[in-house]
Amino acid sequence: MTDMAMSDGNRQLAARLRALARLLAQPGAETPWWRVAGIESVPRTDGDDWAATHYRVLTHDLLPAAGVFLEQRGMLGGVVGRAVQDRMQAAGFDAGGDGLSPDHAAHELAFLAHLLESYQMAGFSDFWRHHASGWMPLLPGAWVSSGEAEFEALAAALKSTFNAIDKVALAAGDDEDQRERTPPALADMRLDLDDPQVGLAQIGTFLAVPARSGLALTRAWMSRAGRRFRLPTGFGSRLQICEGLLRSAAQYDAMNGVCDLLDEALHETSAMWRARMEAVPTWSAHWLERIGQTGSVVARLRAGA
Repeated sequence: MTDMAMSDGNRQLAARLRALARLLAQPGAETPWWRVAGIESVPRTDGDDWAATHYRVLTHDLLPAAGVFLEQRGMLGGVVGRAVQDRMQAAGFDAGGDGLSPDHAAHELAFLAHLLESYQMAGFSDFWRHHASGWMPLLPGAWVSSGEAEFEALAAALKSTFNAIDKVALAAGDDEDQRERTPPALADMRLDLDDPQVGLAQIGTFLAVPARSGLALTRAWMSRAGRRFRLPTGFGSRLQICEGLLRSAAQYDAMNGVCDLLDEALHETSAMWRARMEAVPTWSAHWLERIGQTGSVVARLRAGA
């Protein structure tokens, strides 16, 4: 199908998806990319400072890849990433050699643009409704927590793009299969707090893995929590830093304060999924169930403080 077969709305959406993908893939994006992405007030994004910020937020703080958000261990290279790669190859999409995983947000957004441009509308609907819409809505909140104006602008642009994608995906969907499907290998969200072997290390891991807790806790979020209560959080992976935050909170009598921040994050994430309930009911219910479980974990932490 040629480009002339695309509606103006789909053509504009494809261009916006490609612009967002470009901005997420590399820090050296020129001004027009920001404007095509829907950001009229273009931030200053030249020089080493922006490159460092881009790396910190999109690599160091929390990698925006589906596996990180949907896998049991919150890591790349699992069944989710492999399934995405297979889908891309089957649809004739080449993710390229930029070093990013196939399930990175930059590649998934570019893939959605490819599906629109090649008029694979059923594939567009299926990939968005049954995969990408199940994790990408967590990204804007994570970016806002960075405190960086550029990523606040990107968060707003991505959120507004979701509405356009929802409409196209719904219109192109298969009427015989309107139920949402979640991947078969999502994390087990259970955490037995009555098990004597479950301590702060296990709770920290639970909280830091999005598919288990429902939260996208970035390094920036945890560092800010530590600074607020003058708590050392240590070094290492996000899982280790989350454990360090909990241990320091217990040691320095700040657990109630940290639990307040966790409850605030749960409330914000819950509100986001409730707002998306009409567009993606099964995904929203799936994440809200996890958020409810995590609320119980936080309540137990608070009770034991």
